[in-house]
Amino acid sequence: MDEQLATMRKVWAGEPVAPGLGPVGPSPVSAGGPELLFGGLAQPALARIARWGAGYICPAPPGYAGALFELVRRQWKDAGRPGEPLLVAQINVAPGPESTVAEARESLLRYYAFAPELAAQALRAMATTAKEIRETVAAYLDLGAHEVMLSCWSDDIEQIDRLADLLA
Repeated sequence: MDEQLATMRKVWAGEPVAPGLGPVGPSPVSAGGPELLFGGLAQPALARIARWGAGYICPAPPGYAGALFELVRRQWKDAGRPGEPLLVAQINVAPGPESTVAEARESLLRYYAFAPELAAQALRAMATTAKEIRETVAAYLDLGAHEVMLSCWSDDIEQIDRLADLLA
């Protein structure tokens, strides 16, 4: 991944990526290329944020997110990066009737079928009520998250309106 990111930085800077090759185009809209956010929990993924990224997408529940946010901030500072990384929290949600919640749980289990323990953790952390969603958003904001991303696991389109209403 680090090797690929180094190559992409060359592409975005308009530099040749290999001997005898000219630059690859077109140039990116933003100087230096797109803003990269990295997610994950493993140390190599977290260390990559300070080297290559603009920020972190945290998939952990608030009880674990605080320590992860602090680690990412410390690595950012230790790397001599100015400012601070963008911290984005991610919540799995399923607001709505039991049919929406059941569909979301099934989708989440299918997605994490390769890791049953991770699937069980994700199911326990899924917020399905207005109170759970509001409290989880507030907890992430209290930890210093700049943004909170709500991931809907059901295709019930009404979730969008429900979320807008409960967070308004």
